[in-house]
Amino acid sequence: KYREIMHRCGAVRLGLTRLSRSHLRYIHTPTEYTLPLAQPAVLEHRRQRALKVLPALRQACHTATDTRELLQICDTMSNELCLMLDFCDTMRHIYADENMRNAVVGVFADLNGLMQEFNVDPVIRETCQRLAEGKHRLDPDEQFSITQFENEMARNGIGANSSEQQLTQVSSTLQALDSATYDFELSWRHEGTTKPNTLMKHIAQIVGLRHQCAVITGHESFAASQLQNTLCNNLDDAWQFLEAVNIHCTQRAQETLPAVDFKKYTKGEYSSLLSRQLNTRYPGLTEDKARLQNYMPLSAAWAGMENLYETLFGVKFVKVDLLPHEKWAKNVTKHYVYSNNKCDQLLGTLYTDLYSRQSKMGGSGHMTLQVGCDIYTNIYEKLGLTPPSASTQERGGRNKYHDRQIPVMILTLQLHPDGSAGEPLLSIPELTAFFHESAHAMHTVMGRQRYQNLAGTRGPLDFVESVSQLFEHFALNSQVVYSFARHWKTGEAVPHDLWQKCRSAHTFLLPFQELEQCFYAAMDLLLHSPAPYNIPVPGTDSVVTTHDLPEAVQKLAEHFLPFNTKKIAVDQLFASVEHFCQYPAQYYSYLYSNCLSEVVWQDFKTNPFHKRHGMKLRAMLESGMSKSPLQTIQVYKPGFTSVLSHVKHLC
Repeated sequence: KYREIMHRCGAVRLGLTRLSRSHLRYIHTPTEYTLPLAQPAVLEHRRQRALKVLPALRQACHTATDTRELLQICDTMSNELCLMLDFCDTMRHIYADENMRNAVVGVFADLNGLMQEFNVDPVIRETCQRLAEGKHRLDPDEQFSITQFENEMARNGIGANSSEQQLTQVSSTLQALDSATYDFELSWRHEGTTKPNTLMKHIAQIVGLRHQCAVITGHESFAASQLQNTLCNNLDDAWQFLEAVNIHCTQRAQETLPAVDFKKYTKGEYSSLLSRQLNTRYPGLTEDKARLQNYMPLSAAWAGMENLYETLFGVKFVKVDLLPHEKWAKNVTKHYVYSNNKCDQLLGTLYTDLYSRQSKMGGSGHMTLQVGCDIYTNIYEKLGLTPPSASTQERGGRNKYHDRQIPVMILTLQLHPDGSAGEPLLSIPELTAFFHESAHAMHTVMGRQRYQNLAGTRGPLDFVESVSQLFEHFALNSQVVYSFARHWKTGEAVPHDLWQKCRSAHTFLLPFQELEQCFYAAMDLLLHSPAPYNIPVPGTDSVVTTHDLPEAVQKLAEHFLPFNTKKIAVDQLFASVEHFCQYPAQYYSYLYSNCLSEVVWQDFKTNPFHKRHGMKLRAMLESGMSKSPLQTIQVYKPGFTSVLSHVKHLC
């Protein structure tokens, strides 16, 4: 239920982002900046606030006197909505008990009903028109913010002149199927209670409904609608990119394991073969990986992460004590991130919840409770409402009528403490996940935009993931690792040979892994594109065309997968059904953003602590999404136009 409503509300938030702001306090004393995450009762308070404030803001759209005021009202409305949605998302993760889940479902149901009314409201339609007509009188950031509103509204049919009821009905059915399919997948994988053909039936229905939604909102296909305004931008470019990745990784796979005809092997045989090859190439690998973990205690990894960000971005992390109402679990910590060593400008607050426990859902993640943006106190005062915070934040910095909302994030992992060390000892995958998620958090911290829909990680997935994937390169860089890796007991530095062996083994099978990712991405695009299907013919520039989806799936598997695919199973069609439900027609983004991260990484490859390049990267992150994704990348890399020439760096 959470997923289906969150999916729809995500489309309905007028294109804006994450938040959660009531009960926050920051005057000029850091200890006064608190968040009551250990108080589940706050959920009801926020629900009541949202149901009061959102309709008042909607009515204010009708009476706004100029375009700038109207934009500020829309941004405020989205901020308030995200306040509720993101707080619910957080509560769902950290209080994963039945009572909390039921409470979250109830809140989402209330908000979903309200948003369905907004979607077909003439006032919202009029608001869209007025923003479009008046944006030429505003500054570039404001114009781009309105453009983002327009794109998101058009993509989701919000405020459309016709077919609203049809779109609402199709969306409602789609929500239910998304939720049911995810539940089916869980029971199938963990309990074996759902047959794959039942799952595939639901997936086919979802694909059909998504296509209906896309057509209703004026798009050729669902894939085309999702690719609009991304870095990749269109379906043809996405297929061209995947084919380039496929050609490069196939060549690298053949170089890695020459004289092996993988097409002779089934999926299971192929996986076993790769595992044997890895262990043959790196004898004693299991024992060495266990030994390496002794040099990767969590405390050392955290210190290394802090040092890296402080060097590159000129920031300062300060650990502070949690107040009782902030501590929702035993090992939660809290840090303030300041702009420099003088600690004279607070950039954001970072909570960490890194230890595994039964009551916590999910794996590695970064939850943005609120982004950095302006709060328009004049809007609240005019409506007789209380702003999200009763205290002042950076008051008078930009405008005497505006306060500044400080970013707040939670970094969450599922680490298990070692019995002897008393803290988690990280594997290489855990280390890269830690750096990956911390980069998302820093991306949010660095944002200095006025409008919430342009702040932090509010951008297309193929751009946003590039920042976090960039810092996976830092996590695997020897200079970075040698700066912090010490034995938890003796303090001995990590042996060079041990690190190099484990690191090399970690990347040895990368070409094969990328080929599977390439297939998942291609399958995702194929499912969300209309017939006829054009499938590349291996070793040629031609394509084979078919109207039959099962035939298209089979031919796509033959083209992209290195092993025998004659009897491909349903569970081999997706990286996970969760991705199919949450990131439809966007799975290519992981490969695309990885390739984009290579563009930036080339500047840090020989010196990962390069301060000048680090400050250039900070400037890019500070700009948020105030420009197109391409223009944002060009803040760091002037003249950049495409990732295609950088595919060669993938593996």
